[in-house]
Formats: sequence, C-alpha cells, structure tokens
Amino acid sequence: LKKAYKLGEASFDLEDPIETGGKVFKGWFLDEDLTEEVTRVKVGTQGDLTFYAKWDVPATYKVVHYGEALEDGEYVVLETQTFDSFVGREAIAKPLEFEGFTYTADHDLEVLEGVVPEEGILELKVYYTRNVYEVTFDTQGGSEIDPLTVKYGEVIEAPVPPTKVGYEFDGWNVEFPYEVK
Repeated sequence: LKKAYKLGEASFDLEDPIETGGKVFKGWFLDEDLTEEVTRVKVGTQGDLTFYAKWDVPATYKVVHYGEALEDGEYVVLETQTFDSFVGREAIAKPLEFEGFTYTADHDLEVLEGVVPEEGILELKVYYTRNVYEVTFDTQGGSEIDPLTVKYGEVIEAPVPPTKVGYEFDGWNVEFPYEVK
C-alpha cells in the first residue's frame, strides 16, 4: 500500500489492503462512520489524510419454508434456502410459490426479517397453509352425492355409486383412490 504522497504528484487510486481473517474489504472512507467513500487521491491534495477501511465478515442465513401437514395441522419443511450475506446485514425472507399451498401472512411463528448475527445462524421462517378444495360428484341425473371438502394431497375413496332408475352405474371418470391435486 502507498503510505505517502508528495504535493503535485499524479493522482493515484487507493489500493485494496491484504485480506485478513476471512473478512472482505469493502472500500476506503474519509470518516470513521464509513459514509464518505474515496477511491483515489487527486493531484493537488494537501495535508495529512487518514483513510478508514470498511470490512465485512461473510456469513450465511437460512430461510425455511413450512407447509401445513396433511393430518395433524402441524407444519413440515417444504424447502430450506441458504443465502450468503455479511454479519450485521438485514436479511428479508420472500414467500415462494408451492403447488397446493398458500402463503399465510402474519402466522404466529413467522419470522420474515432479521439481522445476520456474528455467532449462530439467523433462521427466517415462512408459513404456508395447505389449500382446501370442494370435490363434487356429477351423477348425470342419478342420486345425489354430497360434496367432500378435502385438502391438497389428500387421498379420497370412491363414494357409494349413485342410482338412477333404468340405468346401471358404469363407474367414475377418474381412478379411485384419488389424490386431490
């Protein structure tokens, strides 16, 4: 690194220091608060100068996407994402789209943002409710069959066959057991 300059000397770019301890150099600044970035010393600059190095410490954080289980109302992991970041940076989780699930805003256990810690792992949590559907049976004029309310991924059995005077039931147009999608 260049440590001194002479009045009238040509402008020069500030060099990056050697990395230490796995930190990442993010630039030189004129102030201790690291708000006035500087990249070069220009011809005609006078007086002593002090430059402050900004360093970031690499870190990761996780976003875990939870979907409502089919049976017990608990939640299971649909997907886990790991992102690179830096200690002290804000991290924000973004809901994804999963077939058969709808993002649940304001879930009690939801954690959509946080600051990447120096130690430990930041884990953001996003929750999704399993979609619910109504399954109806078109009996083509036969006896009525009550509709079923089922969740995405639920497997249903064939209902009792409908009856219709003068006709014999020939079957449904889907295979049973049937997984609702």
